[in-house]
Amino acid sequence: MRFRLRTLLILASIAPPLLAIAISTVVVFMRSKSPPTTKGYWPGMMLTDFESGGMIHIFSDGRRESGVPGLIGCLDHESPGIRRSAADWLAAIGSPAKDALPALKKLQVTDEDERVRDAAAKAIDRINTPAVR
Repeated sequence: MRFRLRTLLILASIAPPLLAIAISTVVVFMRSKSPPTTKGYWPGMMLTDFESGGMIHIFSDGRRESGVPGLIGCLDHESPGIRRSAADWLAAIGSPAKDALPALKKLQVTDEDERVRDAAAKAIDRINTPAVR
């Protein structure tokens, strides 16, 4: 149990949007009989708008890039919080989210919300930066 709690705390500390996914991941691990591993597994992405209370879950087949099309679609959402959350997730995915670059560049220039524009700029930077291994 201590290992699973430590896993939850680590996942939750990575980035605020990962908190919901961290909790659901730990619940899955607690139900399993085998030792948990999270390396390379993305069960899905939770997009949240804390101001309006809106929430969208993007399902994944376990590969981080499998959620990219759904996240790209959320970049046009009416809620700035959802658009910002989608950009944050694309930043977390990094270079496998390169298909999102045209939509992110448009968002960076045209969105009326400064926080959304900043999140789009961060995502563009992360996607264009090669991963360090």
